[in-house]
Amino acid sequence: MRLDLDEQGGWLIKPAELARRLGVAEWSLRREAALDCIDSRLDRGYGRDEGRSRVTITVGKVSWQGIFGPNSQLLSEFRWESQRSTMAINRRRAMQDVEADRRAGKESAANLKSA
Repeated sequence: MRLDLDEQGGWLIKPAELARRLGVAEWSLRREAALDCIDSRLDRGYGRDEGRSRVTITVGKVSWQGIFGPNSQLLSEFRWESQRSTMAINRRRAMQDVEADRRAGKESAANLKSA
């Protein structure tokens, strides 16, 4: 894999190659691109990383990052899937508890009226 750039400095890659690296189907990647649901970032190195570039692509919960050397060759890469934060999970559980309490309160009120 190489880091090839277009006239505006954007990264060029074949969709099939990126889909394989992300672990998604090519048709799915193309659909996400058509919906403008792909986040990409190209960072250029400075200081001791001068000449290197880092590309990060995120599609949904899946991300891929590649580090490219001065000769545009891929030096390293890794892929990850983001997990829900503990705060989001706790918030969802709290909302479920509130809903359950609300339902239980309605049932209690209905039982009192029928008694």
